[in-house]
Amino acid sequence: LEPYSALLPSPPLEVLRLLERKQSMPEKTSGGINTLYLGSSELMPGLPSATFADEDKSVSSGEAGSAGKCLGKRALLVLLFVLLHQAEAHPDIGAAFASIGDPREGGEEASIAAPVNFGKLLQALLADLQAEENTYLLYCLVVKNPSFRSYCQKQANKVLQPILEILTALPAAPDGKVLASAPPFATALMLTLLCLTGDAGFCEHASKIRVADARSILGNARSLQDVSLSSLLVAVLLRIGHWNFGACRDAFFNQAVAGVLGNLAGHGLENVNWYTASRLLEVAGLLARNAVKLPMPSDKAGSSLAEAADLHRARMVRVLLRSLLRLLSSCLRVPRLTTNCALVYALQRDYPAQFTPLEADPDLGPPLIHVRTTIDWFEAQCPPSDEGDTRVDAQSAKLQEASKRLPPELMALASVAGASISAYAETATATAYFLPVIWRAAHALIPEHVCWGRPSANSKK
Repeated sequence: LEPYSALLPSPPLEVLRLLERKQSMPEKTSGGINTLYLGSSELMPGLPSATFADEDKSVSSGEAGSAGKCLGKRALLVLLFVLLHQAEAHPDIGAAFASIGDPREGGEEASIAAPVNFGKLLQALLADLQAEENTYLLYCLVVKNPSFRSYCQKQANKVLQPILEILTALPAAPDGKVLASAPPFATALMLTLLCLTGDAGFCEHASKIRVADARSILGNARSLQDVSLSSLLVAVLLRIGHWNFGACRDAFFNQAVAGVLGNLAGHGLENVNWYTASRLLEVAGLLARNAVKLPMPSDKAGSSLAEAADLHRARMVRVLLRSLLRLLSSCLRVPRLTTNCALVYALQRDYPAQFTPLEADPDLGPPLIHVRTTIDWFEAQCPPSDEGDTRVDAQSAKLQEASKRLPPELMALASVAGASISAYAETATATAYFLPVIWRAAHALIPEHVCWGRPSANSKK
């Protein structure tokens, strides 16, 4: 059931026979190893390498590659059905999947029920995330397998960029219509990020990684060079958060985006560049304007469809805005403040006026008070120049020097600004969310001559 079986250079003869619908039993080698597994020791540690018999040489490389792809997709769909269909009724399956491990990552091979090369598995999944079945398997591995999740949390440089490239290209709603919900593959990737950013080391690593050219993530229209991966992560989250409000207004997807931003706020974000800082203030200001205009969310349902829609939008606005404000406050705390001077300068030049009315809000006010007080202090120490963006570097240097003299009273305000780490755990029926799209993928592989029958009205139950 390896999702990367298409990488096998020559699948064993038994696999080809299976795909050709011929009945055959796996033969044994002299060492007692099924020939079904020969040739795959690079992917499955612990299994010896071997060569095929002479009769296997008749299999062409084209047939072998086609068979590997055929097996890989079908086996992967079967695996996803097994994991996601009535998972609560089959705990042994979940336990077996959670026991998959890689002895190279510090575990003893004897204690691992199914040893797998995590590096090659992750590489194969990330190489083709446009195939939705790979997205769902990545989600299952990160959420359901602690060992694989821990491995991915150490690989921010490999994991983040392919995921961001997929998320930043989410399609617009057709003809201006609002979608019923976010695409399931996008939800799966967002929940994967939510799990990964729950680890402080993952967030810290993302802040240190530099991307030479960000056009592969943000598109050719936006040329950014030598930017931190964490800045790109925030920029993409802002983009898809804004997309969600226009395309589908999915409250759960909005909560997942807010959760990732909240994790970044809780663990700390460094090296925020000028573009991300500007976008952060732009989106936060837009949300603050809506938060002032829209009604306060309540447990009561609206008396009309319009009122219900306004309440739904107000809840989404406040959930996302709270995470953004906490992220702003977190970036202005010592010692991270010295690396986020571009954000301080952006706040000096264009502090959103919409923030001021919300300072009295019990939920949104504390981080806003901390942000505004910090910027007021910097205004007194080193006010910005009127010479425009050409002085960004010079002003950032002044701000960095001044940040070393930050009074302790500002840290006291930061301590009450609020920050929390979001965790994701599936409920008993959560996995059924992905089943319809997986079934459609499976149905597309079923031959056209297969007919589906329904019991007649006269049939006995």
